[in-house]
Amino acid sequence: MRFLWKDKSQNGVQAGLRSGDIPIEKLVIETDAPYMYPKINDKKLPSEVRNKITEPTKELHKSASFTRNEPCALAAVCELIAAFAGRDPKEVSRITTENAKKIYGLA
Repeated sequence: MRFLWKDKSQNGVQAGLRSGDIPIEKLVIETDAPYMYPKINDKKLPSEVRNKITEPTKELHKSASFTRNEPCALAAVCELIAAFAGRDPKEVSRITTENAKKIYGLA
């Protein structure tokens, strides 16, 4: 998986989310990629995406080590996915949580 926040390829993650080729209904958000922390303040991130990051997520972001992906990054990942997909972060959170419950037999 490429860096969500950094990927600029024509057919990469950002493009897939924007076009709908990567459906939210098939995603699970996790922290398995330890060195892929989403840098929500990075200048490489499109401003229209960066501006959609909420204050609570920015506060959580301050708690991160930035050397590894950790649970406090889930909100940032969710909001980045929502921004690129043109969806509401609460909807993305609900859908990806339901996906995880199904995968892990928690539903």
